[in-house]
Amino acid sequence: MAPLKTTAVSIVVTSCTGRKLHPSGVALSDISASFSSIHALVATWRKALLAAGPRYVAGTLYGGRSFREAESVANSLEAPLYVVSAGLGLTSVQEPVPAYDLTVSGTGSTVLPILRELGLAPSHWWAALNEGLGKPAPIASLLRSQPKAIVYLAMPSTYLSLVGDELAALSKSDRARLRIFSSPAWQRAAPAALAKLALPYDERLETTAYAGTRNDFPQRALRHFIQALQGNALTLSEGRSAVEAVMARHTLRVLPERQKRTDDEVRALLKRHWKANNGAGDRLLRVLRDELLIKCEQSRFRHLWQSVRAEMERS
Repeated sequence: MAPLKTTAVSIVVTSCTGRKLHPSGVALSDISASFSSIHALVATWRKALLAAGPRYVAGTLYGGRSFREAESVANSLEAPLYVVSAGLGLTSVQEPVPAYDLTVSGTGSTVLPILRELGLAPSHWWAALNEGLGKPAPIASLLRSQPKAIVYLAMPSTYLSLVGDELAALSKSDRARLRIFSSPAWQRAAPAALAKLALPYDERLETTAYAGTRNDFPQRALRHFIQALQGNALTLSEGRSAVEAVMARHTLRVLPERQKRTDDEVRALLKRHWKANNGAGDRLLRVLRDELLIKCEQSRFRHLWQSVRAEMERS
């Protein structure tokens, strides 16, 4: 696709993904210690990052549709792309980084239990992490370095909670240069100063050509805004009106009642439909959910799909 013509400098900021394309060289779960303060935790994590190797260009580290969607938008705008990473802070996709495993989600190599013990929230981790890595308040610094830029933030509520305190502390003029893309649930619960910066996409996006899964909703909404509405040429007010007009032309999809199946049953269904879909994970997930009406959360599906793929490769 030819680059879009932009009327202002654009910057795209998205969230990291749990799916990494390189094996982890450093994981929080490998650090077995108790911490008296968040600063001690950051110091230990920073030391582990510095010792980890090899290094990869950050843009080659992340997999999954959500990251690819954000990457597509950045390319079409000829804009720099940054990642809000729970392990690395705010990171340019051009930056060399180690493969890592640290998350603020509820499962995996998560920092949440340590934060709970310390009586702290993910936003405290974000502030302390970036301070410890020598880049305090990185989103504010990015806005100051590009005083005319419009910054498109596309990320789930988990990551907006991570950076929420920093966004709230921005000057009114800097906040006005943000365009936020996240779930309808986040839009309803967000502080008013941030909610008004959100483009009002909702579940009706799933009835357009930009349908997908809940995990990549923010990035798909961003791509629709830029590539379908040429939203980079619109003011915030114009952009919100344009999105509302598009959503009004669609009706909410009635979700089918999906059935539960065991892991073994899901694996058997994946094998049965593997060849017809060339083993493509996104297509097989749609077969499960939309054709077979099977409940399967995305992280669970990814685990089962990977196990079936390994079995198919062996055979």
